[in-house]
Amino acid sequence: MNVKGMNVKGMNIKNLNVKGLRFQINQTGAEWRHLAACRGSDPALFFPVGRTGMAIKQVEAAKVLCDDCLAQADCLEFALSTNQDSGVWGGTSEDERRQMRRVPTSNRHQAKQRRAKLLRP
Repeated sequence: MNVKGMNVKGMNIKNLNVKGLRFQINQTGAEWRHLAACRGSDPALFFPVGRTGMAIKQVEAAKVLCDDCLAQADCLEFALSTNQDSGVWGGTSEDERRQMRRVPTSNRHQAKQRRAKLLRP
C-alpha cells in the first residue's frame, strides 16, 4: 500500500509504504510524539546520568528503541532545532548531536541526508 499527499488527524503524510513499514511524515507541532516508539517508556532510559558504565548501556538500549521508530527523523529535527543538550533524541547521543551542530548550517542538510541513508533498511 502506498499513499501520497494524505491528511490524517492533522498529519500531512508525504509517503506511506505499509509493506516496507517505513513512513515519512511531515508533522506540524509535536504530533510526531504520538508515533514515537519511546512513548510510554521510562524517560530515565533516554536521559542517563553520566557517560560511563551503566550510562553507556542505557544510551545503547535507547538507540535500539529508536532504530525502528516512525518518528525518528522528526525527533532528531526537534532536538537539533531546539538545542536539546541532554538525552537520546532521534537515535543520537548528546555527543553525536554536538558533532552534527558543528557542521555548518549549509552542510547540515547533507549530513541529515547521509544519516537517513545509513538508517534505511
